[in-house]
Amino acid sequence: MGQPILQTNELHIGYHSGKREAKNIAGPLTLSLQPGEMICVLGPNGCGKSTLLRTVSGLHHPLSGTVMLSGQDIATLKPKELAKQISLVLTDNVRTGNLDVYAVIALGRYPWSGWLGILSDADKAAIDHAIRVTGTAEFLHRKIDSLSDGECQKVMLARAMAQDTPLIILDEPTAHLDLPSRIQLMRLLHKLAKETNKSILISTHELDLALQVADQIWLMDNTGHLAAGIPEELVLNGSFQRAFDKDGISFEIDTDSTHHIRISYHIK
Repeated sequence: MGQPILQTNELHIGYHSGKREAKNIAGPLTLSLQPGEMICVLGPNGCGKSTLLRTVSGLHHPLSGTVMLSGQDIATLKPKELAKQISLVLTDNVRTGNLDVYAVIALGRYPWSGWLGILSDADKAAIDHAIRVTGTAEFLHRKIDSLSDGECQKVMLARAMAQDTPLIILDEPTAHLDLPSRIQLMRLLHKLAKETNKSILISTHELDLALQVADQIWLMDNTGHLAAGIPEELVLNGSFQRAFDKDGISFEIDTDSTHHIRISYHIK
């Protein structure tokens, strides 16, 4: 393997509840994310999934430890440098008034085009590529506030693709979507990781879909522990069972006649 796009070393995540008191949510975490890899962060509510994503994206200071982006300490990067390394899609259902879809996607070029926002040929090519790979051309000239939740989320992904960063981080990207849209978006993200060699990190509650499309799972529990590995490993070593034990869910691995591995779970 080459150099990871994202790497954490002895990272502790949390927040300061007072002037001196620090609340540790999870850690120490030593993790890595390779180019072309899609990783899903799973875990029960309140375990710290969003805090982890906000910390590795530079929005939240770690309590201790380091976050490295392509070999550089994230703490040493200026905001514009960081914006050329990470594109971030948060849970908020973004509605930006009278902007049309093309204008919203073009905002992803801000780190490259600067304050004046003048788009070069390279910027326009990046925008066109983002539109093509995310399938957003059909509603390109509509206003963003006229889109459905699923369409809006695809536009936010297109904006992230136009930003053309090696790492894309999405916090609960399927939160506002119906089932067909959730399936479509998760499959699209997996496809983009493979075809563009970008690293994609997602926090999600979509257990079924994550087990199908993720190259690795980062599985958090409410004790501050995180287990990383392929889904089959995390079922076999009991990590899934520990993380979701209080929810009364049991996990099993089945192998069919073609030796395809299938993970199933049952509510007790």
